[in-house]
Amino acid sequence: MGLGRFRQQAMRRYLSSDVRGGLLSVTPPWVLGLYLGLIAAVALGIAIAGWGRVRVYSRGRGIIRPNERVLVVRSPMVGTVKAAGLRPGVFTGTGDLLLEFEDYDVRADPAIQGEEYARLVALRRERLKLRVPREGILDYLAVREGDWVEEGQVVARVVPVGARLIGYMALREQDRPYLRLGQIVRLKFDAYPYQEMGIGIGKVTRIAEDLVSPESKAELQPLDVPASSVVVEVSVDTLPPRATPAQLQNGMLFYGEVVLRERRILALLMKPLVDLVGG
Repeated sequence: MGLGRFRQQAMRRYLSSDVRGGLLSVTPPWVLGLYLGLIAAVALGIAIAGWGRVRVYSRGRGIIRPNERVLVVRSPMVGTVKAAGLRPGVFTGTGDLLLEFEDYDVRADPAIQGEEYARLVALRRERLKLRVPREGILDYLAVREGDWVEEGQVVARVVPVGARLIGYMALREQDRPYLRLGQIVRLKFDAYPYQEMGIGIGKVTRIAEDLVSPESKAELQPLDVPASSVVVEVSVDTLPPRATPAQLQNGMLFYGEVVLRERRILALLMKPLVDLVGG
């Protein structure tokens, strides 16, 4: 009964000469506003997608190394370390005492007698002290007093005088065409959590000509670098503002972010469709 009465009222309203627009007058006003709002939102989205731009980044793992080859010092003998003459981080001159080894009595071997014994003692005394072969900064000392070392074992590393610490970073090979010298690199150091201490800033100073070369691989150890990577050198211009202590050290690890280019949002949205059609 109620529905029939509603239909009668609706028909009288429709046939009335005071109404223009027919049944559209039954539609609530807010619906029209909603339609117009949706149309405006779509138009705004298309405009932003067509003219707006986003930055495309390349991210990679990196490590701090000297820009000159580090001198690796190896033990010339088998023995026990009696004393270490230097500490890591200090300047070393050529000939400075690095390690001194314990002596032992070669006469413990009954086969060694006479001139042979004297010769071995003299030779032993000359080899008991290991000296720094080149001036620089003692970057790493692998042994301490009381340690047993084998002949040829790496005991220390010396960074040459004048060497600078720089970053070596591995990026995806497909990003190579967009890499340029001077591009800004955002540096997030493992030792300085960026959430608390901020980020460092650097620049791309060199782009490897080949894929990861043996030299580059050596510099990037102990990082696991894919074979299809391009290695870039990065100058470290500023450290994180709240880093303590604010200093670079050989072997520090970081993540680097390079802004490669800017792309229109519409192009990024359309890429999956283009790839699908092209495929």
